Amino acid sequence: MGGMATGWIQVGAQDATPTATITVTAPALNDATPSSKSNFLTEDHSNKPASTTSAGPETSEPSSPTMPLLGLTPVQETLTVGSANLNARSYKQALLVPFCFELGRPVSQAYVIGRKYDRLRALAGLADDSPEEIPLTFAIYGDGKRLFTKEARQAGEAIPIDISVKNILRVELVILAPEGNEQVCNPDLETFVWAAARLE
Repeated sequence: MGGMATGWIQVGAQDATPTATITVTAPALNDATPSSKSNFLTEDHSNKPASTTSAGPETSEPSSPTMPLLGLTPVQETLTVGSANLNARSYKQALLVPFCFELGRPVSQAYVIGRKYDRLRALAGLADDSPEEIPLTFAIYGDGKRLFTKEARQAGEAIPIDISVKNILRVELVILAPEGNEQVCNPDLETFVWAAARLE
């Protein structure tokens, strides 16, 4: 409760007029009760983190699955698809290159891979049943740049290929003609084989 202060006011210093009593009530300073609003204001809410839901880990876009090279349509079909044996293993779906070169020109076949793959893997070499063993140089080009080259010398030798084709639009399989500018064409002589070619 508030305290009560009492004072006297004197009217007229010399006469006998009665004085009046005035009572003034003032609030007590130590009697205030804090309100619920003041309690809220004393709490610091500025640094409280906002409610968040836990998000799963970020995942990158999956790369293209493995694609057999023969699953793509060649730009210009010059090689044949058939079965062949290479290093005593049979491949029912292989790219075959008969020993036939016109005026020393290379034999090639290209595929558009659309920058979708990272690697090209394959086996290459002279078929097991090649009656002759004439060395042939083969290569793989990506967008006109040579990515791989090797010489096949012995029948049945499976030469492994594992090269990067990242950001490559077009790959080309090339078999170079033997030395000389004359026409050489004898399909029964030997057969070059691209086997198990796949993009990953």
